Amino acid sequence: MAAQDAKEMPERRLVLIGARRDGKSSSANTILRKEWFKSGRIRTAHAEARHAIVENRNLVVVVDTAGWKDSASLSEISEREKQQLKLGASKCPPGPHAFLLVIPTDSSFTHKQRKVVQEHMKLLGDRAWRYTMVLFTFGDYLGKRTIEEHIESEGEALTWLIEKCQNRYHVFNNTDKSNSSQVIELMEKIDDMVDENGNGYYMLDNQMIDTIRKKQEEVAQKAEQRLRRVSEQRQEMKMVLSEMEPIQTLRIILLGSRFVGKTSVRNTIFGIKEQVEETTVLSYAQEGIVGRTKITVVDTPSWRKGFSACDTPEIIKDELLHSLLKCPPGPHVFLLVIDADASFNAQHLKAATTHVELLGESVWKHTMVVFTRGDWLGSRSIEEYIEGEGNALQCLVERCGNRYHVLDNMNEDDSSQVDDLLEKITLTLAGNGWQHFTPNQKMLDTLMEKAKRVENAARLRSQVKATRAEKGTIPHVFKNYVFGASPSK
Repeated sequence: MAAQDAKEMPERRLVLIGARRDGKSSSANTILRKEWFKSGRIRTAHAEARHAIVENRNLVVVVDTAGWKDSASLSEISEREKQQLKLGASKCPPGPHAFLLVIPTDSSFTHKQRKVVQEHMKLLGDRAWRYTMVLFTFGDYLGKRTIEEHIESEGEALTWLIEKCQNRYHVFNNTDKSNSSQVIELMEKIDDMVDENGNGYYMLDNQMIDTIRKKQEEVAQKAEQRLRRVSEQRQEMKMVLSEMEPIQTLRIILLGSRFVGKTSVRNTIFGIKEQVEETTVLSYAQEGIVGRTKITVVDTPSWRKGFSACDTPEIIKDELLHSLLKCPPGPHVFLLVIDADASFNAQHLKAATTHVELLGESVWKHTMVVFTRGDWLGSRSIEEYIEGEGNALQCLVERCGNRYHVLDNMNEDDSSQVDDLLEKITLTLAGNGWQHFTPNQKMLDTLMEKAKRVENAARLRSQVKATRAEKGTIPHVFKNYVFGASPSK
């Protein structure tokens, strides 16, 4: 087949899909025999198409698409990301001959990964499976093992996927790009699949594509309006700032759910290079000098994403309140950290609202949204993300007085993004008459009393456990602490 004249070789349109950092872009480059797509730590933010003559073929069109989070269900990814996967096939009209589902051999393929793949394939419709082949990457990781041995050793989840793709699979070693035989063999397998499909291809749903593009145009228009509105608001405050002395001290409290990058925000503010993020269990303060401003940043324990305050353990809620004591006489601003690389729905709004409002009624006047992982936005603006996610996120941003900022945590050397953040914090402070948030003293007194009671009860429990004086009974003095009463003297 490879020896045929190039004019007789039919064009092939290929779309690569799969999770992030699994080797989609690198595989696309291997097929095209050229470094068309950026790979490595640089994310493919939207679908891109490239074409070339490959192994005597007249034309091969390869579409690299934005990868999905390895273990994230559809409910956890942004609306834009879902749209991008659907639009990927439209980059090679009239439709792709093959979807190459990229799966790495250097990591396990579990039932969770299988579920994620199934959910994302549903966006393309069940008919997409007819045109799908598994493309294994990191073939060098196999060593002397065959790909068949790898498939069988991985177990039920991977064998199910292979069978779903009608036993169509291929393996790439992207570190050996000079090996043309792996590309020739892939193209021959694709030709066989096309023959099995009656020389057909995946037909585009043009109505769906038109709907998505129209929606994106509406989002872009609303985003532009939001940006204009917010810019005017900030410009008015900047005029006030121009007449004021630079602020000497700033006290900041970080709030947010798990795995959104709160600690990364703190590190970015202080210019701390990449560190392994550890779970924040207790509220703690860190001080530093940024420019000519002394800054105190208080990191706090996170709540579970999508869970309201009523589902959060008391110790976590108490630590959120305890953060107010870490930056006396009170914080100038609360930074509510939101991941720009994930969905934000009504459930997330309720979770954020119920936790933030634990701190007091006037807390929203002093709160700003900080979006992390801005590098995942690609060429999109943060305003497009806000408008695209819908009412829940828009409601949160408006509750914070349209105060928001986006950080690219992968670009720590860009000090301008911190300068912009500090300017927006200062604008927030100016809008509040330069007044910091004043905690409710009665609430703090109650918190301290509770902390002492819990500490004493815990100490007594330890004593009971150690002495076991009366097996199967609880001393009267301990019962008093458990039920909140003072011990009898």
